[in-house]
Amino acid sequence: MRIENVVPDCVKLPAPLLTVFLNTAENDASRHPRERGDLAWLVRAANALSHTLSHRDAKAFDRQVNRVRQFLEDRHAAEKALVIFAGAKVWKVIPLEAPVIHELRWGRPNVAPLLPLLNAHRRYGAVVMDHFAARYFQYEHGELILLDTKEFEIDASQWKRKEQSRVATERVQNSRGPVRDLYEHRVEAQYKRLCHQVAGEASALCKTKELSGLFLVGPDRLIQTVREKIPASLTASTVLVQDNLGRSSPKELQRRLEPLFDYYEQEQQLSAVKLLQASGQTALTNPDEVLAQLQNGRIRKLVVARDLELSLRRCPRCGFATGAADRVCADCGSVPQEITLGELLTQVLATDNVKIEFVYGDAARLLMRTGGLGGWLRTQRAVAAV
Repeated sequence: MRIENVVPDCVKLPAPLLTVFLNTAENDASRHPRERGDLAWLVRAANALSHTLSHRDAKAFDRQVNRVRQFLEDRHAAEKALVIFAGAKVWKVIPLEAPVIHELRWGRPNVAPLLPLLNAHRRYGAVVMDHFAARYFQYEHGELILLDTKEFEIDASQWKRKEQSRVATERVQNSRGPVRDLYEHRVEAQYKRLCHQVAGEASALCKTKELSGLFLVGPDRLIQTVREKIPASLTASTVLVQDNLGRSSPKELQRRLEPLFDYYEQEQQLSAVKLLQASGQTALTNPDEVLAQLQNGRIRKLVVARDLELSLRRCPRCGFATGAADRVCADCGSVPQEITLGELLTQVLATDNVKIEFVYGDAARLLMRTGGLGGWLRTQRAVAAV
């Protein structure tokens, strides 16, 4: 389940409901035979939070806590963490492949801790080829998974019989000559046909699996032939790896390819940040301007340094948040309330169609030089600014 696909729906879940973030990877019965850490934490946190709620809310809260507790008691964890949304008409469980900080909330759905996971686990495809077969892999959550294998079958028996009936035996046995050249030309044509089929299957895989990149791995002549038929829309996200790994095991392939996936992602993010910072009137990199235009609905894509921490204050009456430390709102005189960047982004996701991408590594460090926050303006805004 991709976080990018579930976050917008989770933001709009009806309140009040219970949101629970739990690490479940440590639930090893051999190490914790008497008490599970996640359940013990849930009970303690629920007791503490229940005392702060009204009588009506506390009853509804306790019902949902019991639902979550029973659910956790009856299952065996197969993921690293879970987020659960539980309400009178809501039950949504999302497995996570990254650890989280234990958290319990009552009220509106709390999706802020999910936001840094956006784009954190991109899917990549890999086609590993040699002259015998093409294997199709998907890489996600640190695991390389074999999806399919296409065996290459070339039947040259009919070619040989026809040519040998027309040419003297000693001519056929020559290492070179018209017959041998014709044979090799036909074999090459067969491989070209097979490689073009691989290109079509790889392109379809990228579309159905929503892959962020395609890696073609194998002898240069084969992968170049595949690339010839890759659609123009996928060319920029196609990477050639000239390495004969056709007989390698999936584990060996992962050790070889995983650093290439990581490097590619970092380069893509770094290029995106550089483009953002050089795009003038079509993009913004000043955090105050980005926040203002974001809340005005004029940002179509937001780019955030993953470890960015911003101290924001939002006016309870105007609903507008800024990074200013003013004690009262300049427009209505109300006292602003502290709010996290994650809470603001959750609010924006609930009302606007905005894509959010968190960057890390060199891309994050470059973005931090201009404040750690950037945004692409919607088309009509960019045109009006010219």
